[in-house]
Amino acid sequence: MRGTQEGREGREREQKTERTRHTREGREQEHKHHAPNDTETPREDLSVEPGKSGPQRRETAKDGGVRAGAEEEGALRTVQPRPETVPEQKTPDTSDDTSDKDDKDDKEGDTRYEKGEGSDWGWTSARLEPKTIGRETWEKIVRHHSDFDTTAAVRRYVKAVVFNTWMDRDTGLPLVPWQMLEWVIGERFAANGGDWHGGGEAVLAWLHDQTSLGPSGEGPAIDWNDYKANERCRTIETIGLHPGVLKAIEEDVPADPDRVYVQTGNPLHANHGYKVRTKWEEQLKDEVEGAPSETAARVLRHMNGQNSKTTSKITDHVPEALRHVHRRSYEVDLTWDRRMHFQANMNRVERIRGYQRRFDREVVKGITHQHKPFYRFSPNGRTDRIFSANHSVLILPSDVRKVLCQDYHEIDLKSAHLMIAAWLWGADRAKAKLRREDYSVWDDLYRHYGPLITERFGTPDGLPDSEWSNFKGALKGALYSVVFGMNEANVKGNLTRELKPLLGEEAGVHFGRHELIRDLLDARQKQFIQIQRQEGMKAASGRWIDLRSRIKVAQQEGRSNVMQAAAAKVLGTVAQSYEIDLMSVLVDLEQERESRDARNYFKVAFWLHDGAYVQARSISARMKDLDERLEQKAKKLGVHARFEYEPIEPPN
Repeated sequence: MRGTQEGREGREREQKTERTRHTREGREQEHKHHAPNDTETPREDLSVEPGKSGPQRRETAKDGGVRAGAEEEGALRTVQPRPETVPEQKTPDTSDDTSDKDDKDDKEGDTRYEKGEGSDWGWTSARLEPKTIGRETWEKIVRHHSDFDTTAAVRRYVKAVVFNTWMDRDTGLPLVPWQMLEWVIGERFAANGGDWHGGGEAVLAWLHDQTSLGPSGEGPAIDWNDYKANERCRTIETIGLHPGVLKAIEEDVPADPDRVYVQTGNPLHANHGYKVRTKWEEQLKDEVEGAPSETAARVLRHMNGQNSKTTSKITDHVPEALRHVHRRSYEVDLTWDRRMHFQANMNRVERIRGYQRRFDREVVKGITHQHKPFYRFSPNGRTDRIFSANHSVLILPSDVRKVLCQDYHEIDLKSAHLMIAAWLWGADRAKAKLRREDYSVWDDLYRHYGPLITERFGTPDGLPDSEWSNFKGALKGALYSVVFGMNEANVKGNLTRELKPLLGEEAGVHFGRHELIRDLLDARQKQFIQIQRQEGMKAASGRWIDLRSRIKVAQQEGRSNVMQAAAAKVLGTVAQSYEIDLMSVLVDLEQERESRDARNYFKVAFWLHDGAYVQARSISARMKDLDERLEQKAKKLGVHARFEYEPIEPPN
């Protein structure tokens, strides 16, 4: 085995073998049509920000996701895992259980060997949550891949790539950063002060040559793409598992009572959920110290301290949610690098769809055994928003989330960011529209686009029902782009690209002619000038949002108009500070009712930025209380706000 001293000394020589030359040269020809990754700016879809995974960002755009690169997105901290034993030795590997013995290892793994901070390609084993499979599925894997039972590196690879895949947006292939490969092999690379020579490709070559994932196994041999220097990662072309194994993993039933941990084969702990929650509580105990504001700290403390029983009802709907994930359609951006062959792009689209479905399925399965979401702040610390720290219902597409959360009520700030922007920026015509309780920006925009719809479909009401979600999704993305400061030309250009097949070349320009949008854009431009003159802007909490810090970020991102991009970031941060101040009245109400009236309870179960899912015995009475509190809070902040609520209903 290559873990011996002799094997380790020969690794560098083996990198020069014919097989490795094929890896570096042959694959370049075979995959030359793959669209290259954009390494000049951070990739939203590959940066696994808690609260949204890459595929969910695209999926939730139609339901309010920010397409304009809002301030909540930030670079990830890169933490190297703790060194362990050589991979081929059969040593106890308990990092996937929730045993007390493992607590020390997890803490060290989160704090030692920190480097590469600010890398969007950062990865740490702390991101891998405990995964379980039925014992029958485990045994089927072992029948086809016997070293899955004996070799820790094989189990780690399967867990990291099959159960917790990172996806390359351009190809739809699983992504393996260098930190992940160090963790898989259980040793540090020589470049990082360890004994493993040859880096990430040496790890993949070892899996290819020395394990059942390669030609000696029963499945198609593991295959991967070339090293990307700036990104320090590779993509996996072929996973290396037997097709029957992949199918068994896909069809694994989370309710199966005889379950084992993927990484160890040990039986599922009877108190698994409690132990996982305890670990998250320990890991996040100091998170509040980095709070950007007192309001954000209060909300974070409240949500992380919420009793797990408040969210337990979602486990009743896991089977229904899995069925929904299986049959739902997954939309993929069909644009691609023109150098990519058409069929190659179609293959990419299918891979991305498959990845999205697998990701959602694994999150839903995990909810069976640990359902409580935990929250954290963005690593860059520039926003008051809180995000899901773990794989939870919060990072699922809204329709899947609603299947799971159908026993709750949804409360939202109506047109939250439009109202905040209009009042903060002094956009008087927009304010006049938004003040009216019967006003709907979507109805207004639909009427505004009537001439273009008529031209294409014969009447102003001729837009097919099947296209309504695409239409509204594109407009919602454009609205958020305006609020969070995207350049006007880019807003229009993006909207034209999305709606051109539906409404033609005028789709983007027509958006800028809408009275409310035009007023917001003009008022926003004045805010940009004022922010640059004052070198910042006050947030809701009264703290100063400094322009200079945002200039550095805009420069690092390679923005063409650094000053305007930085001012836009300031506006985004300020808007989100008002958002959480307004939403905090939900926490106020719950805490007040807990202390005085346990019978008419009100619980905030899930926090969704400008909305929340709640439990309430008398929702209409509680909404009266909330409306009064919101009116007082909005008046104090100098803005306008309204709540809207409805019971959550699963999609048909």
